[in-house]
Amino acid sequence: MECPNCGRANSPYVLQCECGYGFSTASQHEELVLAQERYKPIVQTNLASLGARLVAQLIDSLIALFVAVLFLSVSTSGVAWVGVLLAWAYILFCDCFPGGRSIGKRALYIAVVDEHTGGFCKPWQSFVRNITLSILAIIDIAFIFTDSRQRLGDRLAHTIVVKV
Repeated sequence: MECPNCGRANSPYVLQCECGYGFSTASQHEELVLAQERYKPIVQTNLASLGARLVAQLIDSLIALFVAVLFLSVSTSGVAWVGVLLAWAYILFCDCFPGGRSIGKRALYIAVVDEHTGGFCKPWQSFVRNITLSILAIIDIAFIFTDSRQRLGDRLAHTIVVKV
């Protein structure tokens, strides 16, 4: 649902927008809490496939690589570092783009959402899930083969990747 205060798109299961606007009255609160409880089993059947996640990650990595190479080709050291920093920032924060969807995830119709509320991925969640992947790589990815399909970074950030 769209927030009338800031215009941000929110999951229909959140009680409050990030800007602080509350979507429910006290009487609606109970209904929304029940909706959140019903949300979990629905999400478990709507998890993104491993293949879709892999291809989306590959697309996002290629975008970051392209940005870094583009800036590195300019040859001035100050500008080159800007490109590397932009590429790194993209990798770390791409999952908090509108709708919890990086460019790669948007292309494959998947999104990163909060596992408890169904709200879209917040910047801190995107950072936690992607810094873990950057540092622990293979160890982080190994966790994706569990029933919940959550990498270690997803578990730490309390996120899941779902089909949109």
